[in-house]
Amino acid sequence: MRDALLAPREIVRDTDGFLTHPAFPLCDEDVCANKLLAAFGMDAVFVSMECDDDAAYDRYSDGADGGFADWNPTPPEGDGWMLLQIYDTEDGPYAMFARKKVEEPRSRRPHPSEVQAEAGRMDDVAVVKSLIDVVRATFVALDDSEEGCGDDGRMHVIDSANFDAVCTAMEQLEALPDDKPGYTMDAPGKAGWALRNLLAARSDDDAAPKHWNPVYNTDPVQRACGELPEGWEIEILLENGAGCVYLIDPRGKRTDIDNADKFDWTIHNAIEAALADTTASAGDQA
Repeated sequence: MRDALLAPREIVRDTDGFLTHPAFPLCDEDVCANKLLAAFGMDAVFVSMECDDDAAYDRYSDGADGGFADWNPTPPEGDGWMLLQIYDTEDGPYAMFARKKVEEPRSRRPHPSEVQAEAGRMDDVAVVKSLIDVVRATFVALDDSEEGCGDDGRMHVIDSANFDAVCTAMEQLEALPDDKPGYTMDAPGKAGWALRNLLAARSDDDAAPKHWNPVYNTDPVQRACGELPEGWEIEILLENGAGCVYLIDPRGKRTDIDNADKFDWTIHNAIEAALADTTASAGDQA
């Protein structure tokens, strides 16, 4: 939806000055437009006619027909803003502008020791993610395969797109470093060697429950910000002694995620569900 809303187009307003982007979805009155756009990776700014153009607002207030076709809203400061709507409210006309979300730069320079520790952790996470990609691609390929009979008995036919996805995931493992002295390793061997620090690590919180999947032992909020597919949202509700996690797909469907042994793992389960659904949908389209 973001690409459709932000694509260059001719601005066409009706005789009274109203404007609605043809790609903007019809929503209930209780839907917050800026939150809707934020879910698709956009920032929104609302411009009041009264604050933007005093003369146009005076003509609007004094006019019998209540039109505002002569008001040309001023875009916010910065690049990339597109005019999506002009509409009337009890407080006068407003214009809504949107643009692709701008990531705020970090204000603090991390200490070198923090950079080194984070690099090591991200290397481990990258290897685990590559392994998960292999498992996910293989699962989809097998789940979508067709069973038949061949000369040697039972056989399964795998779609070429799914086969390519498995090969691509395996190539990520082949790219891992092969630096174990005296060994020539295949892809699984490289993955195990790359994870040697993680597999051998012992921390002071060993008594705390650990998940079999190392990715689940990382910060789920940071992972969601980095890996959640575009258009998906995770809603977290907390109260004293309880909490729940909802996964919201790009169509607005809201799914209650079953609680895991740790609340962090529940959030990771929501991320995995979004990734699996996105992968399966991509395979169906192929």
